[in-house]
Amino acid sequence: MRPIGVIYENEAWLEPLFGALEAVEAPYERLYAVDATFDPAGPGPRWSLAVNKVSPSSYLRDHAAAIPFARSFLPFLEDRGVPVVNGSPAFRLETSKAQQLLLLHSLGIRGPRARVVTDRTRVSEAATGLRFPVIVKPNIGGSGALMRRFDEPAELAAAGSVDLGPDGSGIVQEYLEPEDGAIVRIEFLDGELLYAIKITSDRAHREDFNLCPADICQVPDPLAEFDNNPLDA
Repeated sequence: MRPIGVIYENEAWLEPLFGALEAVEAPYERLYAVDATFDPAGPGPRWSLAVNKVSPSSYLRDHAAAIPFARSFLPFLEDRGVPVVNGSPAFRLETSKAQQLLLLHSLGIRGPRARVVTDRTRVSEAATGLRFPVIVKPNIGGSGALMRRFDEPAELAAAGSVDLGPDGSGIVQEYLEPEDGAIVRIEFLDGELLYAIKITSDRAHREDFNLCPADICQVPDPLAEFDNNPLDA
């Protein structure tokens, strides 16, 4: 049986997947995208399936090289006929908020007005005509990193140069106040609803924009209450 290839950069996040594959004795190979190589003129790996788990937040872990590697390697796999989960079209969207805005517009889905910027010193100028407050965010997102809220034009102007992340481009976007202090996150898989969660945290009102379920959803251990059971003595 040909193995499954797993392309990744965060060992901790992938431990459950690796454990599940090993539990069912499914053959797989790990490809650590931070220091990987491939021959663009050579044959593809003999994988039955490739699973891309490179995250746009990889640069926060000093793994920034994983993103451009995946952008090159995924089309290579697809060209060689390897089926890819989270392939190049999906990864292109995941690593570009500008592309996400373009897709929403093409689908007729309304969103907050925004401007794409490539000069970190001209963010204030780019915000002209937008309604304040605004949020400045890097084009390559991930865990709410580097996102900043500015309530007034003067505040944004005083900020001067703004960090736009690893590719030097970003988004200036009108800020929408969360309704009832909550946001709703919905994810779909292959056109089917995967899950929907309502996040009712004071994070929605702070400068912390990390609303990633993997980071903020803490599910209690059902056995934790028995850790200090006196009957165990």
